[in-house]
Amino acid sequence: MIIFLNDLPAKFLRNKHEAIFESPAHTLARQSGARHIPGRAGSEGPEWLYRTIRSIRESFADIILIHEAYDHWAALHTVREGAGVYDDETYAFECLYPENALLAGQADANKHRQLQIIFERRRTSRLSGDMGFPVDASSAPLAAGFIHDILYERIELVPYQADWPQRFEREKQAIFNALKSYRIVGTNPEQSHTTDTLKSIIDTLEIHHTGSTDVAGMSAKNIIDMLLVIPDLNHFRALIAPLRACDY
Repeated sequence: MIIFLNDLPAKFLRNKHEAIFESPAHTLARQSGARHIPGRAGSEGPEWLYRTIRSIRESFADIILIHEAYDHWAALHTVREGAGVYDDETYAFECLYPENALLAGQADANKHRQLQIIFERRRTSRLSGDMGFPVDASSAPLAAGFIHDILYERIELVPYQADWPQRFEREKQAIFNALKSYRIVGTNPEQSHTTDTLKSIIDTLEIHHTGSTDVAGMSAKNIIDMLLVIPDLNHFRALIAPLRACDY
């Protein structure tokens, strides 16, 4: 198992020598028994990260925690995809801290501005790709416990339920309705392009029922899994904001 904990650089979590917030990384490493790789991949490059993963794997460590800061989804996607060569079970979590409290704690004006830029970059990037599962990091122990529970979630199966196909059809229709009614506010060229892309996606979008709940008679988790299929994968970003607006 490889865990990416997409955090903020440590310098923003402290005001000189005083901690404003603690990162969940060390607590999570203790709870899970993970080997902890501190944030260096950004400065050393992905190859350094992969060499480090290989070295840890050779010592037969089962869990690796990569504590790094990524401000764009593509950077996180690249290293996560590369790490998948060494372990097919990877997770990514994004630490979310109270922005106002962190900004107020930056005594240095330059650090204050840098942090504002980071927050804005991440907000923008979340609308275009996966920055990791969001985790409230205002309490390091609670955040670490939350992540730990997700990683080691107990899977409970229930007997097959006859209404699963109908539940899928209702959810499928709800997604189509949400996409059709979604309105993008703004008039700049990029937003206009996104609006046109979304319209073309709706005309060709396919939504399929997948997973165990699609198999008649099989026990499964009581969760309906769906697969969205679009003709051009490059257009997937246009779906992120409207799907998030209906709680996906």
